[in-house]
Amino acid sequence: MTFFENELKKMFGNNSALTDIRYVGNALVGRLTEDTIAKITFAHSIQHGHYPSLLITVINPKSGEVDRQTLNFSDVFGQPKGVYVCDNDREVFWHGLKPGSREYKAINCAAEQYLEMFLEPVQDMGMSM
Repeated sequence: MTFFENELKKMFGNNSALTDIRYVGNALVGRLTEDTIAKITFAHSIQHGHYPSLLITVINPKSGEVDRQTLNFSDVFGQPKGVYVCDNDREVFWHGLKPGSREYKAINCAAEQYLEMFLEPVQDMGMSM
């Protein structure tokens, strides 16, 4: 398993919103509902080899992208800017903060809060009298 796959597994191995989770490269794909899947990838910045966030994309395989959300590591971990995964072509490592169980739980919780919106049935927003 790659560094990215291991980190995604630490973050989302017990995510309650996703089932049938698969890890490939720097991405995770898991089923949300019968009609939707979620893809979570390390998102790169404009600086080569810096991954300061995760990109969560909700996809309907028949109709395409439903929604997307970016989770910045610094924001979720409550740290000053500068937390990112660095891939310098020789090694891949965390810069600014090496996450522990608290940080992995925080990123999982933030992702679950977002993904759970797509698990709930949509209620009619019309006005009734």
